[in-house]
Amino acid sequence: MSEARVGSHLDVGKIDYVFKEIGFKNETCSDLTAKQFEDELEKFVTSPKHEGMCSAVFVIMAHGNETGIQCKNKHIVTMKFIMDKVNTMKHMNGKPKIIFFQCCRGDYQRAYYQVTLCVAAGKPVPPALYQPRPIEELMEEEVFYDSTCIF
Repeated sequence: MSEARVGSHLDVGKIDYVFKEIGFKNETCSDLTAKQFEDELEKFVTSPKHEGMCSAVFVIMAHGNETGIQCKNKHIVTMKFIMDKVNTMKHMNGKPKIIFFQCCRGDYQRAYYQVTLCVAAGKPVPPALYQPRPIEELMEEEVFYDSTCIF
């Protein structure tokens, strides 16, 4: 939603695919200012077309800080605002609403991991085999890549 998040286009594609496969109708908005984000959220939560939905899932991917997400214009939309707005969906009263925030919640850098989990006979690969590497050492397609092998 703001400056480049390396690999985010891969994340969006995978998330879109998974939710379509399990029967969701997806709506995607990208690179919004704070005002545009708030307007789109308001439009979504008040839309009568959602009256027949049995659940709603929101996946919000952006830069962020302790209080919220950073939009394209660098303004913050707070997580509290988003959660309060989602809770007002009159057509979704008493139905599950799930919000995933994929964003940093502070101003510090962390090591990123390439995670490959293989499960054989119910036993995952020991965590000691995961090798953390700084993001600078990862290729773009590795940054947010994960895979699961089930035997």
